[in-house]
Amino acid sequence: MRIFPNYVNETLYIQNISNTYISKVQILDNFGKILYESSPNLAEISVLMANFASETYVLSLQIEKQVLSKQVVVIR
Repeated sequence: MRIFPNYVNETLYIQNISNTYISKVQILDNFGKILYESSPNLAEISVLMANFASETYVLSLQIEKQVLSKQVVVIR
């Protein structure tokens, strides 16, 4: 899994290098509220983060039967 850039300003890019599809993407705030959700069924996606405030968010990805969580920092 490749997620970049580490500090996001505009667009977050997600690439599954094993070429299996990402079935679900969620971005949650620190309280667990879902701010973004998508079911792309693609190996590579991009998420526009321009409207997100400068903060740390949780990126949750579902790939097959696995769920991967990673922190994403938005900076302005």
